Amino acid sequence: MKIKSKKSYWDKFPDNVYRRNLDTMKLLVSWDKFQSDTERIRSKSDIPMGGLKTGQEIEKWWDRLGEKSDKFFAATDDYLAKRKRLLYLKKRRYRDFLKEQENINAEVPVNKFHKGIDEIIKKYRLPYNFRGFIEKYILSNKISAPSTNFVFSFSFHPGRTLELETGKNWKEQIKGISLITYARLTEKEIRFAVKELRSHQKYYLPPTVTQDVRVHIDIDKAIEIEQKMKKREWKLKKRYIGYLAELEKASQKSEYYKKEFEKWKKKRPNEIEKEIKKYTSKEIAKEYFGTEEKAPLVRQIYSRVKKEREKRFGKIV
Repeated sequence: MKIKSKKSYWDKFPDNVYRRNLDTMKLLVSWDKFQSDTERIRSKSDIPMGGLKTGQEIEKWWDRLGEKSDKFFAATDDYLAKRKRLLYLKKRRYRDFLKEQENINAEVPVNKFHKGIDEIIKKYRLPYNFRGFIEKYILSNKISAPSTNFVFSFSFHPGRTLELETGKNWKEQIKGISLITYARLTEKEIRFAVKELRSHQKYYLPPTVTQDVRVHIDIDKAIEIEQKMKKREWKLKKRYIGYLAELEKASQKSEYYKKEFEKWKKKRPNEIEKEIKKYTSKEIAKEYFGTEEKAPLVRQIYSRVKKEREKRFGKIV
């Protein structure tokens, strides 16, 4: 008799979710626009351009950031002047007071750092569950991604949180369970989430659609091909189009058409096009797929990577 081994809770998650989210991170990190934003945040927060190497370095950096934030509230003339204005606004115009207080707090170093990450999430239209992984990349230069696009949130009866901390009456304290999604879930994710939600409801509570993703591509190879395509070199080759092309053929057989061709060539210089003839998509196709016949696929991948970025992060000007 074969005994089935029990899978842990985390092993049950659809395994392609992490891969898909990791592809999103790789696409983002390989983009020069994102790298510019990353360098800007690191520069303002005294983080090395290559990130911090160890957990100890990251811990020391957080300590330094906390010390800088504490010093911000030192009684400098500038800060005292701002506080004086705040007290005036609090008495006169409370709404303006709240707005001004938010502006002052935004200058605190730790708040500046978090605000920079929030701006990246908004700018590239990332699901909010990517926030911690963006922070991790900025700090350590390490790429990782969420393994799920949803979480369960538990709400408790008023006044029960103290009992919860002591571990008493856990099931009695919960008044509701919410399924929070950070992105559009696939059908497989929805089925899994609903199954887990039913399990939680059955255990904790008294008795009582989505978009499919496109076919996955090997994102690492696609990014490599994109970088290769950007390095193509242009070589000028004259090619006559339209009426000029017909005249050029006829000029080889007739003196009359030869004169006509020379005349029209001077009149219509714009009918000369440029073509790529050095390090072409054919050569890239041969390098990656072993045959030049895959050149259309190379061009398709190049175009697709760009479209994937726009789809996931929006058009960045």
